[in-house]
Amino acid sequence: MERGGEGGRPVSRIAELDRDGRADIARRNLNWSIFAEFLGFVVWQLWSIVVVQLPAAGFTFTNSEIFWLISMPSLVGATLRIGTAVLSVVKATARCVLTTRAQPGGIGRDPEVLRTILAAGGDLGISCHVIQPGDIHVDDEVEVA
Repeated sequence: MERGGEGGRPVSRIAELDRDGRADIARRNLNWSIFAEFLGFVVWQLWSIVVVQLPAAGFTFTNSEIFWLISMPSLVGATLRIGTAVLSVVKATARCVLTTRAQPGGIGRDPEVLRTILAAGGDLGISCHVIQPGDIHVDDEVEVA
């Protein structure tokens, strides 16, 4: 909305579109976008409640893992600093097929891993672009910018 109406109040663009006969389309698009935003917020809020209750349902997540499960959907577009590396979060990542395969180092095939990932929503990772290469070590703090 622009400012500049009477007393500096916002000027509605819908009134301008009404003169062109397109106000009904603009109003419908506005209503759908408000509904979509509301629905997205409700899903995020319910997801936050479900994740906090996962340990009571028998899933073993640390507090740190629960925090990441809740915050991951809103990390897209954020910048992460881990150790000396700086990363840009591009998207949440769907589960990887490797969770159903035996891994090097004596880690056998465990289908329970996939069941846990799916029960937690299916996205337990993030895809990032490297902005600044650096060293990342176990127990490095993660800073979200």
